[in-house]
Amino acid sequence: MEQRFCGFCGTQRLPEAQFCTRCGHAFGSARRRFRLPPQWAPAFVLGTVLLVGAGAVVHGTLFPAPKRTVPRVASPAEQNLPESHPPVELPQQVKDAIREVVEQAQASPNDIERWRQAAQVQYRASFVDPSYLAGAASAYQHVLEQVPGDLEALRALGNIAYERRQPDVAIAYYEQYLAKKPEDLEVRTDLGTMLLAAGQTDKALATYQAVLQDDPKFFQAHFNLGVAYHGLGKTEEALAAFARARELAPNEQIRAQVDLLLARLKGEPSPETSGPAVAEAESDSFRSAAERIFRKNPVMGPKVDRIEWPSDDYAKVYVRDFPMDQMGPEMQAMFRERMTTRIREQKARFQVASQVRFEVVDAATGKSMTTLTE
Repeated sequence: MEQRFCGFCGTQRLPEAQFCTRCGHAFGSARRRFRLPPQWAPAFVLGTVLLVGAGAVVHGTLFPAPKRTVPRVASPAEQNLPESHPPVELPQQVKDAIREVVEQAQASPNDIERWRQAAQVQYRASFVDPSYLAGAASAYQHVLEQVPGDLEALRALGNIAYERRQPDVAIAYYEQYLAKKPEDLEVRTDLGTMLLAAGQTDKALATYQAVLQDDPKFFQAHFNLGVAYHGLGKTEEALAAFARARELAPNEQIRAQVDLLLARLKGEPSPETSGPAVAEAESDSFRSAAERIFRKNPVMGPKVDRIEWPSDDYAKVYVRDFPMDQMGPEMQAMFRERMTTRIREQKARFQVASQVRFEVVDAATGKSMTTLTE
């Protein structure tokens, strides 16, 4: 499995990139990095961290959710690149090459390898430009129609449905895949995540537990099992699962996030943060510092589309695919408290005495989701 993040600075690796776009560090073979599913899975996840996905291909930093459903090029800040870094987009020659591959496949409907290639190149392109995801799905569907039971197509279509927030569709593809390859623990874990998202909690629990019977050290299954237990109100079982996940965390960044989650569940003060996240808080104005609060939030940040300021004391934060209504009262309260606390800190830092408001708005519908006042 290719290295998906820079081991030196943590920045997302672009498809086939040989060097990090942020620090220039050369990529080599590396252990597998972990990926996360969409933010709409259990409400608890939205207030803390996201479920860890195993097989669904989701690219980004550790805790932001995938942005494939947004048909636009993300800003440097959203991709964890420096603010001065230009937007990352596919070069025109790459777009032309993709179009040529797709046209060749369309001209040869019975040439499965051409269709497979068309599916693969569009799927890779969707890492940068989400508009290619539909074409990838269509091409993989054509492969599946020509070769029923094709494992690559089944898994890819399950992954695409996973990222499109279509749990029932993903479940169907994953189950077909696992009927032929039941030993794939990654896909079994992703199936559990989709079952959980579809409200089939008992089946999700059984799926995670079965994975752990086969591999007791499988980090993702322990973590997601904790999320499932918490959703059922089984706090002790959730704490035990998260504690085991902490022991198995593949690096310190993930372990720190699990520590934060455990502290919240236990009602303890959150562990002190340090490093780049603290440095990012530095800014030259209240407005830019306040925007960073939203853009750098591990849950909301990847969903921020734009921030508008109708006045100096009122901002509208437009987000995409951020299901505030699926967060329970406890998680909403935790989210609001965390955000308003950071706003308060920046007000004090820049000596802002007047009340400020931040209205969170669904970018697709224009609906007001919540307003943070401090």
